[in-house]
Amino acid sequence: MLVVRPIAAADLPALERLAGGAVPRLTNLPVHRDRLEERIARSRQAFA
Repeated sequence: MLVVRPIAAADLPALERLAGGAVPRLTNLPVHRDRLEERIARSRQAFA
């Protein structure tokens, strides 16, 4: 079973590891911390 939940600011380190290990052009995750923080903020707003 998969559980879907909104991302939290505390998830940033794990998201950075995921983005850093991703195959280039296979994902749209940025590797820059500030861009990941922006995406987390937008995601949180979407779930609000």
